[in-house]
Amino acid sequence: MAEKVKQPSIESAQKEYSEVNENFRHFSSLRFAIFTVYFAVEAVLFSAAFKIGEFDSTAVIYAKIGGLLITLVFWGYQERTVRLIAHFMKVAAKLEGQLGYTQISTRPPAKFPVPDINTITRLFFPIMIVFWIYTLVTQMIPF
Repeated sequence: MAEKVKQPSIESAQKEYSEVNENFRHFSSLRFAIFTVYFAVEAVLFSAAFKIGEFDSTAVIYAKIGGLLITLVFWGYQERTVRLIAHFMKVAAKLEGQLGYTQISTRPPAKFPVPDINTITRLFFPIMIVFWIYTLVTQMIPF
């Protein structure tokens, strides 16, 4: 005999809604922290990759490979964060239906000409990957 799924109490739903919003804020802030750390690491690798300072040719190649790998890693972090934010938005919207709240469920979508931030970041990382691959190829194949 199947048991009925118990509907959470209003107090329980309010607590969960509060936690979901806290997680949403945390991961929204984390997106910007990811970019901050990414740009700091890329700046160091960029200076080595383009010999801004005293770097030998081996360090230059490793810096370019590092730039490519770091871009892939941080893209992964960014995508995971975007998925978590989307998850928390869905959970919050569901809870809003139970609680009669509208904070998340009535959020206005991005409108043209300003694209959604996820679209911008999804364009940014592939461009950086192409950049690092290009720098590696042009170093290995003199034109």
